[in-house]
Amino acid sequence: MQSFAEFLREKGRVDSRRLPHYLRWVRMYQDFVAGQTNDKVYGIRGDALAAYGESRQFTGFLSVMGRNYQDWQVRQARHALRLYWYYNGVGQRRQPPPVHGPEHASLAARVNWDTLEEKLIRLIRLRHLAYSTEKTYLSWVRRFRAFFLDRELGDLSGDDLKCFLSHLALERNVSAATQKQAFNALLFLFRNVLDVQITDLETVISSRVPKRLPLVLTQNEIRMIFSHISGTHVLMAQVIYGGGLRLGECLRLRVKDVDFSRNCIIVLSGKGAKDRETLLAATAASSLSVHLSQVRALFDRDRRSAVAGVSLPQALVRKYPNAGKDWGWFWVFPSAKLSIDPHSGIVRRHHLYPTTLQKAFHQAVVRSGVVKPASLHTLRHSFATHLVEKGYDVRTVQELLGHADVSTTMIYTHVAKKNKLGVESPLDSL
Repeated sequence: MQSFAEFLREKGRVDSRRLPHYLRWVRMYQDFVAGQTNDKVYGIRGDALAAYGESRQFTGFLSVMGRNYQDWQVRQARHALRLYWYYNGVGQRRQPPPVHGPEHASLAARVNWDTLEEKLIRLIRLRHLAYSTEKTYLSWVRRFRAFFLDRELGDLSGDDLKCFLSHLALERNVSAATQKQAFNALLFLFRNVLDVQITDLETVISSRVPKRLPLVLTQNEIRMIFSHISGTHVLMAQVIYGGGLRLGECLRLRVKDVDFSRNCIIVLSGKGAKDRETLLAATAASSLSVHLSQVRALFDRDRRSAVAGVSLPQALVRKYPNAGKDWGWFWVFPSAKLSIDPHSGIVRRHHLYPTTLQKAFHQAVVRSGVVKPASLHTLRHSFATHLVEKGYDVRTVQELLGHADVSTTMIYTHVAKKNKLGVESPLDSL
């Protein structure tokens, strides 16, 4: 137990004043599992759950503990036991696997690291996941492999997944979003490639979820930044801010998605595979119209040069094989250079890459003198906040942003300008 206490001090996850309590919960859990405690204390003996495995013992202990202790104590005990589970398991799980018999060799022949990526890519594309998702999933699978020192896939289990996720939170200090991304990638691996169901994540140490408000720029700051961008980049930034678009949504816009007569932009297959309509600002509409006339010249040149049509979403290419050569499906913001489609291997024109706009926007922020660490996504936050400040109801803003839950949109009410109710600071009345 002394070594576990040193482990907690080293990781700095527990305040020194609470350390004795953490050690107490672990001792109680050990007694519970050993079946040495009196039924009057817990109401159930630990050996009654031993046959169900460690996860059931974990939840069983917390369940019966809740009958005699307050909620905050149960939460503290849960955290202590997650740390203890990781402390006991990480070293053992990273050890080289034992020598197996010939029956294990047949399993390794069917599922191994050499053929894994090819199978993983095939399954991802069958489900029509985005190419960026494909790259992200492959990246996490490679990190997972390196963490377990190239152990054979047949030796890995759901507990190894839990161990890796806890390692990310405890050792790497990744954000909750990064840990969730890793979980989604590895869950896809276990369920669809290894055919292993992951059902109980009670012992996983979760990354801390900070309660942060979104960064918002004032309209004057946005004007200052826009004055330091030029050409297509400033037009894209205006479209993003004017309609509250995500960067990817702006990049994937097609000519047919822009409706000048109604001053709206149709976002197809946005986050969560949802379609929505949002605003096309009148300020950006005139510039966008001129831009599309220049894009049309590029489109006509591609047709004369017999360049393959642009890529189409999902199975539309089979249903409408020539639609990729139609003007309506052409990119609003096409790349100046041709590239190889990673899915089909065909040389065609893709839309602009995100890094080009991101770099231009970052340089504009620096040159403008705005000290806020603003990114392109800050324009989306600013769009929502400024609408709330103008008095538009939250439901309308929710639909324009494409949020599934209104509680996500409500956060912008906290960063909107205060004093809406005429509240006066007591300092002003001194």
